[in-house]
Amino acid sequence: MLALDLLVLLNYSLHLFMPSVNFGRFGWAFCLYVFGVPFITPVMAFSAAFLGSQSLMKIMSNLNSCMILINIPFVAIMSFIKGDDPIYFLLLIFMVLVKMALSATSAKVRQYLSNPRYSKNKDKLRKILKR
Repeated sequence: MLALDLLVLLNYSLHLFMPSVNFGRFGWAFCLYVFGVPFITPVMAFSAAFLGSQSLMKIMSNLNSCMILINIPFVAIMSFIKGDDPIYFLLLIFMVLVKMALSATSAKVRQYLSNPRYSKNKDKLRKILKR
């Protein structure tokens, strides 16, 4: 999931920077509106996964939420106004789906790291409550 997130970001970043006029038209909205969030998030995700840090995973999920709620809609509006190719709107939607899946996965991992016996306890409670 992390690699997919990085690949989607790399693909969209190439679109923003390759024809240099794209950055002036709508790329600034992606990179600078909430400064650096699209590029900090994958680094935070890799370091959180490598270190197994719950706090870094939570920060990464919050940054993903910020990107989904602020950066991506803003860049979609700006690129629509400037007449960007519609295929990149699909890439933005795919980016949102990847970010949502990554945040959900990190929430499950965070929950397991905080309570490793959660699934066993859940099964025991289910058996007790069925009686």
